[in-house]
Amino acid sequence: TLNWVCPELNGHSEEISAGEIQYEVFLNGNLHTTLTATQCILHNLKPAHDYNVSLVCCYGSIRGEPTPSLEFRTLSSIPDAPQQPRLFGKTKTSLNYKWGTVKDNGCRVKEFVLELSLGNSGVWEEVYHGRSKQHQINKLQANTTYRVRLSAVNDHGRSPYSQETISSTAGVAPPQPAPPM
Repeated sequence: TLNWVCPELNGHSEEISAGEIQYEVFLNGNLHTTLTATQCILHNLKPAHDYNVSLVCCYGSIRGEPTPSLEFRTLSSIPDAPQQPRLFGKTKTSLNYKWGTVKDNGCRVKEFVLELSLGNSGVWEEVYHGRSKQHQINKLQANTTYRVRLSAVNDHGRSPYSQETISSTAGVAPPQPAPPM
């Protein structure tokens, strides 16, 4: 939220009211908005980024000089949701997943948390937490469908979950038939 004070209007030959003055708000050198209020809320700023803001006071077609720039840095925050884990190998009793980097929003990711759910049960179990960007889940049932999701953790907390990846373990080979006769 930016706040400023209306400039002193006394001493002008014509009567100017504060409501007739417009303020151009420049964000990083680009015109962000024009308004008559003395407050502006900046939305959709990126976490942990440097910004500079300046104002130009306008009355009709007359533009004043820009104010000195105000520099600020937004605070860091929780990581963005990771991309969904990718299956890169499976056996009858295991599934291997890997994932890429995640946007940390200015605070280093400390660990990833991988969760597993059997089919559509909706019950999630943590199967991995750590810094690695891949994990093999073992001791699973053969020919069974599982769901996995991933989140990232930094000093600010846990990210939203990734989209779920649905995978199945490999099937069991049929039993050996009786010898031919």
